[in-house]
Amino acid sequence: MTTAIEALVLQLLTAINAIAGLPLPERPPEVVFVSHSDLEAQACDRPCNVQGWFPPGRVVYLDEGLDPQNDIWGRSILVHELVHYLQQEEGSFTEAGTCEAWMKREAEAYEIQYRWLLAQQVPPRLLRRISRPFLRIGCRA
Repeated sequence: MTTAIEALVLQLLTAINAIAGLPLPERPPEVVFVSHSDLEAQACDRPCNVQGWFPPGRVVYLDEGLDPQNDIWGRSILVHELVHYLQQEEGSFTEAGTCEAWMKREAEAYEIQYRWLLAQQVPPRLLRRISRPFLRIGCRA
């Protein structure tokens, strides 16, 4: 039997496919909710504003404070992380470990997250929450 989060993942993967043409995977990732401190330790190795994380593999990690089933912002974070999963499955941005590849992956994920939020007809204040601080950082030579 499919759980509610599994059904939501399938729905969002289909939406991402419709928005950006990323192919649907053979199997969806698992979604695991973890504490914010665990996310920080894994994704940032220091205090940071991480809300979701997808390391290579088949698991998307979300902050346990998010409620993607009942909250549109939490759902958009899941969309962002699912884009990373689809990028992996498609073989996009295979220059693993380079700053340029990371920035391209993030830019695509933020763009699709933004377009998904637009399609949900959310208030402008939610659209403004999509930030792209990585674009201001740039890559060091």
